Amino acid sequence: MNFFISMLAAFIITWVGGVNILHFLFWLLYRNSNAGPGSFEGLGLLLFFLVASPIIFITLSFLFYKNMERLRTKGVVLGGIIGFYVNTLLDLFVMRTYVKEFIYLPFIIIGCVLISRTPIRRFVIGMAFGMVIGVIAAYHIIVIVRWLNNTLVASFYSLSLYSSLSFGEMSLYIFVITCCLVAGVVIERSIKKRKFN
Repeated sequence: MNFFISMLAAFIITWVGGVNILHFLFWLLYRNSNAGPGSFEGLGLLLFFLVASPIIFITLSFLFYKNMERLRTKGVVLGGIIGFYVNTLLDLFVMRTYVKEFIYLPFIIIGCVLISRTPIRRFVIGMAFGMVIGVIAAYHIIVIVRWLNNTLVASFYSLSLYSSLSFGEMSLYIFVITCCLVAGVVIERSIKKRKFN
């Protein structure tokens, strides 16, 4: 379980940090650029990130696993889950933006603070499993719904599906993830009760 939590925390930090840093570097290096259509400006930076991200992910996974308590690994996961919800709700009710990963950073910090002061730390593993299963299940349910409605175009097997969700599909997406999240917490709670009894 600790290894799964460590990998999830490493993924959150690699993804959120990487996208933010990449976006900032693109803005910093190419903000005054006059590149025309078809230019490959910034491609080297993108390729470097693609090569570096697996190395960063593996290193962070090892660090989070070896220093679970000191690095507050469960707090990073909790903050990532809260940030994911806020991000998804903003997508549903406010507006769609291309770079929203900066929203996660304050929630990761809040998660690291909350994890040592609240009883929620006992259910982070269930929440993490529920979130991961919920995201996978919601994706496949939406693909099946589109296939049944004959509206599945080129989005199959593609993450681009998320950028074209309607209000109803996004509501279904949030509902499925919430159900899986709650189920994960309930299952973990019942397992811990059995252990103590």
